[in-house]
Parts: sequence; structure tokens; C-alpha cells
Amino acid sequence: MSTQTFPLTGPVNLQVRLGRGSVTVDAVDGLTEARVELTPRQPGSDIVDRIEVELRGNTLVVTAPREGGVFDMLFSGNRGRLALDAVIAVPAGTAMRISTVSADVTVRGRAGGLDIASGSADMSIEHVSGDLRLRYGSGNCLVEQVDGTVTSRSGSGSAQFGRVGGALNAACGSGELTARSVGGPV
Repeated sequence: MSTQTFPLTGPVNLQVRLGRGSVTVDAVDGLTEARVELTPRQPGSDIVDRIEVELRGNTLVVTAPREGGVFDMLFSGNRGRLALDAVIAVPAGTAMRISTVSADVTVRGRAGGLDIASGSADMSIEHVSGDLRLRYGSGNCLVEQVDGTVTSRSGSGSAQFGRVGGALNAACGSGELTARSVGGPV
């Protein structure tokens, strides 16, 4: 396990790119220090050592090595060694951009604008105070509240939205889409 902290002097953005495992972001009111905790899923894996974690200006970046290509096709049996769980704490209202291959995504608390792209993932999102953009191949998505607009594209799986303050623009190849309340056009 690895934990890194970053003192904050103002608003921050979050950019995450991980392959497999899970990403959990806690957006906490009054936080003055960002925290990134990485735990490999397989003992003996060196994946944590290969993750780039840094604060670039006002953007907290958590980036895994890219997957794909000939090496990964030849040695795909090692994919389990690439899986890790990332737990990230940032101030409430942080704008977030998260991309994964097959890591589930959980956002607790109030995010600013949120952009998630994944090949296959389950997603759980509490509150987005800005706009939400989702793009995923397969998985299930549960979103409690979005104050702005939602744009969602998926190949398969379900998408459940609680309250959407703005427009809801969603499409999926197969699956179920539900929304409790939408304040704008659907």
C-alpha cells in the first residue's frame, strides 16, 4: 500500500487514468489536503510503483501505465497483477475526469463537473454540482443527483438517475435507463 498527501491552497482538479480494480473518490467539505491511497489487489505486484501520482499546478494526477498493445496480448495472464484499488480524497466541488479499462468507479460527496470513460465498470455517484458526462461499454450506473446536464452513452447495462437539474441526453445499445426527476429536456 502507498499513501501520498498534497497540501492544498485552493481549488483543485482531479485527473485519473487507471486500468483494472477500483477508483473511489471522496469529495469532502473543508479539506485542505488531498490524499491518494493505492493498494494492489495481488500480493507481490509492482503496479503501485508504476503509478504516477503528482500535483501539477492545481490538478491532482493519478495515472497508470497504458494497457494494450502486443505485450499485453502476449502476457494477458498477468492482468491480475495490474489491478489495484485507489482511494482518493479531494475537496468537495472538485472537477473530475476519470478513465478506466475495467475499474469500478465510486464518487462519494459533491463533485464539481464529472467526466467518466470506461470500457467496463460499475459506477456509483452521489452528487455532481455541475454537468455529468458518462461513456462506457458495459456496466451499471447509479447516480443520485446532478445539478446540471447529463450526457450518457453506453453499450450495455443499466443507468439509474435520481434527480437531474438540467437536460438528460442518454443512449444505450441494450439495457435499462430510468430517471426519477429531470428538470430539462429528455
